[in-house]
Amino acid sequence: MTELTKRPCPHCDSSDAFSYNTELQTGFCFSCKGGYPQRGKKYDQATLEEYPLGSSFNDDAGVVTRESLPNSLYKFVPMRGITAQTMEFYNVRTLCNSGGEPLQQEYIYPSGGKKIRRLPKTFSASGLRSDELFGMNLFTAGTSKMVTITEGELDAMSVWQMLGGSQSRYATPVVSLPSASPAKSIWKNVMDWLNSFEKIILSVDTDGPGNEMAQRINNLFPNKVYRVDHRNYKDANEFLVAGKGADFKSAWYNAQRFMPDNILHSAEDLLKLFDDTPDHSYVPTGIEAFDSKALGLMQGHFTVFKAPTGIGKTELM
Repeated sequence: MTELTKRPCPHCDSSDAFSYNTELQTGFCFSCKGGYPQRGKKYDQATLEEYPLGSSFNDDAGVVTRESLPNSLYKFVPMRGITAQTMEFYNVRTLCNSGGEPLQQEYIYPSGGKKIRRLPKTFSASGLRSDELFGMNLFTAGTSKMVTITEGELDAMSVWQMLGGSQSRYATPVVSLPSASPAKSIWKNVMDWLNSFEKIILSVDTDGPGNEMAQRINNLFPNKVYRVDHRNYKDANEFLVAGKGADFKSAWYNAQRFMPDNILHSAEDLLKLFDDTPDHSYVPTGIEAFDSKALGLMQGHFTVFKAPTGIGKTELM
């Protein structure tokens, strides 16, 4: 595969943001976000000589479509530890050149829209909605006690495969968010479907966006959200690539109820708080007359103020 990068864009004024693939005979501009060719667009001879379109180009429609390419080029191709069987279950096809080299993948969402990944990691979309979960259409609501959510399509397929797929008693639904920052409308669209499960297990990155996403889902589904400890791995697919499927299954099975970092909730947390708090530690109130007599408020204790009516308790507070 030959990828010609930093080329002039045929659609905008950018002189170096266009990338052209000689195998697919298509391109993409990172400045105007436009694909090449575009539907209904007529190109001059100079452009066609610089960026050939070949016989796959439909000159009337002005676009290269999946249907215009030979079906033999699209296959269920094993990749990053994911088997062809798993790819077929999720209907993820890979476009290969005549030599069998993978060029791009298509992730088809419930409404038929596609996220297209030009390998190794350039994304575009065709009819993609931002309010759906990848794989959601493969699993009937409420057919399992648990559902697992990931941040990427490859991670969703990796989790499904590591848990044994349809051959395992852990065969629970595994879906993916369309991105780390999906549209707010997604929650309205998937609320009923997700609520049909007793537990929502998150297998998401431990970075800022992943933590924010976990917090948002926990706010929407309180007391139902659990999180997989990825340990030293960034995501589920890294477990699979490293041959640590059994370790992931163990981490998934032992997923803990999600709690924000600033909440003390385990017995260990509370014992540590008790052990690390100094005895008879006072916190000054700033009221000099009170602090001189009572030293302030004792940390870790309740302080009760009692006095007859009208003596000034409200003013003290």
